[in-house]
Amino acid sequence: MFAVNDYVVCKKDGVCRIADIRPVSGRETKADLPFYILEPFLHPGDTVSLPVGSDLIARRIMTREEATEILDRVPYIRTIQAPREKIRNEFYAEAMDSFECIEWIKIIKTVYVRKKDGLLSDTELAYEAAAQKYFYSELAVVLGIPYDAVEKYIVRYVKNSFK
Repeated sequence: MFAVNDYVVCKKDGVCRIADIRPVSGRETKADLPFYILEPFLHPGDTVSLPVGSDLIARRIMTREEATEILDRVPYIRTIQAPREKIRNEFYAEAMDSFECIEWIKIIKTVYVRKKDGLLSDTELAYEAAAQKYFYSELAVVLGIPYDAVEKYIVRYVKNSFK
């Protein structure tokens, strides 16, 4: 179980802060199951209610140390290799459904390379946007930087790791 002010990765809404935990009806009875009241990171002021134990909450967000370890690995994470678009899209879907940062990085890197080669579909752009939303939001919270600054932070971090 998570606590108030914990950050979690929600499968529908991305990174969310647990703002409250309370019975669904607002009154304390045994019949009421507790609900998490979540505030999506990318939509301040909005709230989402999910029952405690919901499988829509994938996991707690990474720690700062885990973020550093993942960023250290970025240059060595392989892209997704698939001979046809249909198979590649299946790999993208599996990577997104894993809710793991390394898998999101694979999508981002693959689409980046394919953009440079001019071999991109609209579906791939959608997967890239989703992967960036989840990964960049998580890094923004963990590192305490604005969402819009995350991509530049990653590029600078990776460049500095080779100096």
